[in-house]
Amino acid sequence: MQTDVAEVLVEVLPEIYQKHPDLYAEKYKYTDYLKGKIYDKSQNEIILTELEKKLIPTFGQEYNKEDLFYMQKMYLLYPKNVPEKLLALSWDHIKIILDLFAKEKREYYINICFDNEWDINVLKKAILQNEYEKFCFLKQKYKKASFSQVDFHTCLDYIWEE
Repeated sequence: MQTDVAEVLVEVLPEIYQKHPDLYAEKYKYTDYLKGKIYDKSQNEIILTELEKKLIPTFGQEYNKEDLFYMQKMYLLYPKNVPEKLLALSWDHIKIILDLFAKEKREYYINICFDNEWDINVLKKAILQNEYEKFCFLKQKYKKASFSQVDFHTCLDYIWEE
């Protein structure tokens, strides 16, 4: 399906450029958008709207503006290798995790969601309760107490008991 989407994008771009010559004049392309090279919010919005109009009839609702935005965000955060565990999660999990700023925090929630098969509600609750921060605090506390390795499940039990 990816190659089909790529083919549609190649067909859509000339139409976008025809309707919005300012985009063409500045040589913006979908790859520039995807790579985050379009910094002008209005131009970004134009491209998203036009792509959405073309992709939804062909490929369905998963190519709406919000999802296209998250596809771009995933590419920007993981330009070469997307973690396999992240790809194994649902798209709803992925969108929530992509909104996390710190790389270590994203990795933490990717691993814990994958390893423990968390549903979306458990992930949201953990983020709202600052589980990652609590885990880091406990990890630091155990380090100071000269424990060589923090028992992850003990920390998790402690966090969830609060």
